[in-house]
Amino acid sequence: MMTHKPTVGFIGMGDQGAPMVRMIIKEGFETFIWARRAATLEPFRNTSASVVDSLLELGERSQVVGVCVNNDDDVRQIVDGDGQGVLHGMERGGVIAVHSTVMPETCRELERLAVQRGVQLIDAPVSGSRDAPEQKSLTVMVGGDPAAFQMALPVFLSYGNPVRHLGPLGSGQRIKALNAVVNFANMRVAHLGFAVADELGMDPTAVREILLNSSGSSIGMDRVVNRFEKDPQFAKTHAAPTMTKDVGVLASICRQAGIPETVIERLAADYIEVLKQG
Repeated sequence: MMTHKPTVGFIGMGDQGAPMVRMIIKEGFETFIWARRAATLEPFRNTSASVVDSLLELGERSQVVGVCVNNDDDVRQIVDGDGQGVLHGMERGGVIAVHSTVMPETCRELERLAVQRGVQLIDAPVSGSRDAPEQKSLTVMVGGDPAAFQMALPVFLSYGNPVRHLGPLGSGQRIKALNAVVNFANMRVAHLGFAVADELGMDPTAVREILLNSSGSSIGMDRVVNRFEKDPQFAKTHAAPTMTKDVGVLASICRQAGIPETVIERLAADYIEVLKQG
């Protein structure tokens, strides 16, 4: 493990990335940030983080770069960007950590570009609540070169526990996709349970209180009750597209492995349709 703190760059300060960056800053890492939209940077103006003008500059000033954007194309643009991405500014020995949930093939594609420049790319998708980074309890699932993992580990530990190296590049994406779809399937089961309660004429408020505090509870159920039922528009326009992408990642991984459609995929897909209907 490195005995000094690497300089850290970060792109993707949304609901998940922003609290991660705040913890990186809090732990005393020299931090550089960039965003497409100026408004994204405003919460960090009075912190020790330095705002840079380009992805190339962020790469030049960072030894470890975290990427936490929405999808595969966004990751490609941030990392490569036709020669203007963060990779092309980094010095040899640097590490790019892809926190986004994307296809393992996307990580391998970008790794091939990275190694040509002496840079390591690892996948490090994350899972947890919005409060998890501040509690240092964000789950970080890592695949890739062990030495690159060790270099990035002090950064991961600023917001994560457990932080687990799982094997070759893409290993993190595989388990993250599985975890996500299992969670979505739990949401569907919760939704079906509430439907049964309605059919039986039970008090919906009492049902939710009892199930959330009993053995039938799950993180997925909590999400259904305390997020999606309270804000169906958010569920329809924001959550459903992200969930669809994650289900697609697992489906692709399974089909490539010769595994037919699973029950958890079907349950997850059913619940996504429920959200789309508002």
